[in-house]
Amino acid sequence: MSSEIIVPVLAAVGLFTVALGTIHIAIPVLMDFDHAIPTAKAEPAPLRSLGVGGFRYEVRRSDVRGIAWVMSNAASYVLITLGIADLPASAWVATDAGHLLALWASGWWAIRAGSQLIVGRRIGDFAVAGWFGMLAALHAAAALG
Repeated sequence: MSSEIIVPVLAAVGLFTVALGTIHIAIPVLMDFDHAIPTAKAEPAPLRSLGVGGFRYEVRRSDVRGIAWVMSNAASYVLITLGIADLPASAWVATDAGHLLALWASGWWAIRAGSQLIVGRRIGDFAVAGWFGMLAALHAAAALG
């Protein structure tokens, strides 16, 4: 795929990615983590403890919810910065550093695409996985170009 096609598409993908990352900041609220992972004292059966060496950590539902927030925030950071990087693709797409950036982005989108099926296997999940897989392929084409 030629850079005349890839560059404007990457810039458009950059806008999408910044918007997605911005929305992702609110995912724990939008997906109602507080109700999905309750922390009330009247919790159901305790969660398994986490063992690292001789250390035991009693996992609480608030820990699980906290990790979900941390992961959502980390994904937001990557998405927003990746989108910002894609916006000026014309400045980097033909450089060695740009090929590495595109390869890294391709890997990110490929992991994201494959991970969607952990969420579910509904039609929408396959559509989301396909969309993110397409973004992985686009960045792979930029990396190889």
